[in-house]
Amino acid sequence: MRRRGRSYGYGFGLSSRPSGAGPVVISDDRTGLTSEVYTDTDSALTLSGSNITAFKDQSGNAYDYTHTAEGTVWTRSTSVLLNAKNTAVPGGDYTRYLTAVGVTVASLFGATGETGTIVAVARCDDVSATRYLFTQASPAHIRIETAAGPNIVFRFNNSGSGNVTVSRSITTTKFHLIIARWNGTNFYLSVDGGAEDSAAGTTPVATTSRVSIGGDGGTAGFWRNGLAHLRTYNVCKTPTQVANLVSYFNSRYGTFPVTP
Repeated sequence: MRRRGRSYGYGFGLSSRPSGAGPVVISDDRTGLTSEVYTDTDSALTLSGSNITAFKDQSGNAYDYTHTAEGTVWTRSTSVLLNAKNTAVPGGDYTRYLTAVGVTVASLFGATGETGTIVAVARCDDVSATRYLFTQASPAHIRIETAAGPNIVFRFNNSGSGNVTVSRSITTTKFHLIIARWNGTNFYLSVDGGAEDSAAGTTPVATTSRVSIGGDGGTAGFWRNGLAHLRTYNVCKTPTQVANLVSYFNSRYGTFPVTP
């Protein structure tokens, strides 16, 4: 999967834009950005990890994650802030589950009632499996679930509250652009720049948690072979901002879904 330089030839049609979106502007929206990591090579993640040396933190805090060998944990260059409020130590190497060091957090986005947005460039290698973007031990997981079939379900917790289903089939050989946001009342999910689906839900809160990027201890839902870029924001992006993010990521990677 090759990253592209900034280009103004990408975007997506009006018919596929989130409802209520305004004019598309190809610019990198970093307002409210709390965490960003992506691979520092042009090749996709592999099962062995041999093509990937590190996730590079782009939040300005130099919290890079280095992968040394198959079966070993991702290590960090310094203490890591998952975002401005939560301290966490990510783990996981895409060949097996590795959990994070135990930490106490309020929630992924902050205190109850706060809002947020997640952007991920990810490939799911199994259309009948669950893949976790973030894992929190009690009680919430944030995950993409395809166990019910090829369509994507975005789930914020184990109880099932706040599930969002998108009528978009997963292509296991390609990377998809997933943008999920929470405005305090509803969850919204857009895949590959398509129209958003939404569902009411509860705030994804965890009181005591072990947080890991791309993995969950005790199950088999890691993002094996396919988590290339991940952002968190502490603000809920508007439909227009979602459209702009889609256009920006299209200009960076190519029109989604993209081939590694």
